[in-house]
Amino acid sequence: MSARDAFSRLQGMNGTWDADITGDGQPDTVVTYEVIAAGSCVAETLFAGEPHQMVTMYHMDGPRLLCTHYCAAQNQPRLAATAFTDDSIAFTFVDCTNLASPDAMRMDSVTFTFNDDGTVSTDWGAKANGKEQEHALFTMTRHPADALAPAPAAPSTSP
Repeated sequence: MSARDAFSRLQGMNGTWDADITGDGQPDTVVTYEVIAAGSCVAETLFAGEPHQMVTMYHMDGPRLLCTHYCAAQNQPRLAATAFTDDSIAFTFVDCTNLASPDAMRMDSVTFTFNDDGTVSTDWGAKANGKEQEHALFTMTRHPADALAPAPAAPSTSP
């Protein structure tokens, strides 16, 4: 899979998703994905309307797939997709703006896993004081209002 194929997979997430973040199988929050800017960006909104609302923007930069995470920690880490398969997209840290200090907490990675049952899991990793912090795990299911929307399709094989 290419970075462009991975971006197409993210575009296929357009819509509203219920997210289980406690691991009890019940939705705890809603995550929305919106394809914007004439298809050139996917905007992810987490915890909409809450004081800790966060937005992540996914986009291509030439041949690279990047994202910028606008974090409740009031910094903006930028991540690049460094590994992708038909079932997953892994982003790793590139740099960060507005970081209070080199040891301040920041998001360091996110991996999307596209599960056979149509759910999508995300695993967000953070670092603080140079050490990996506890991961935030989300298991997302299409919101019933979007149930007729197609699941994020696996990309076609690129030559």
